[in-house]
Amino acid sequence: MSLYEVLTIVVGTVSIAILIVQVRVAARTLKLDHERRKNEATINFMLQVRSLWHQGRRFIDEKWGKAELSESALTEIDNNFEAHEIVRTLLGHLELLSVGVNSGVYDKNLLRRMSGAHLTRMYRRLKPYIKKMQEKQTSAYVEFERLIQEFQSLKESERLAQPIRIDST
Repeated sequence: MSLYEVLTIVVGTVSIAILIVQVRVAARTLKLDHERRKNEATINFMLQVRSLWHQGRRFIDEKWGKAELSESALTEIDNNFEAHEIVRTLLGHLELLSVGVNSGVYDKNLLRRMSGAHLTRMYRRLKPYIKKMQEKQTSAYVEFERLIQEFQSLKESERLAQPIRIDST
């Protein structure tokens, strides 16, 4: 083998190694950028709907307190157009967010850190209304329900994974 052939092989090998490194760096950069955009989209959506959620929650608090909706509250929602629209709008936004999270458009972990407890409380309070709507239309609010079930499973897993402390007193 001549010196020229050896140099050609070395240069080709080095070029391939550099190309592999560049492809890996580009792939990592794309992945990180995708995650950043997903997080940004999650935060932006939350900023857009947060005031609507607070309005809906305040309305529900003032009308029926902070407990799970009672049968009389469900009847009142059915008979009061304003109440019906507020609850439906609130749940509609929660369902839209849940579809985005469940399909991977929004970041589930970031949402859980930002509003997981709030969303879980809203689900528990509105569960009787959700179940009533699901009797009429089985697909009503199923994405929101699935998201909350996953949040609850994650919380339970974390609780079980915590070490047990034993006092030595």
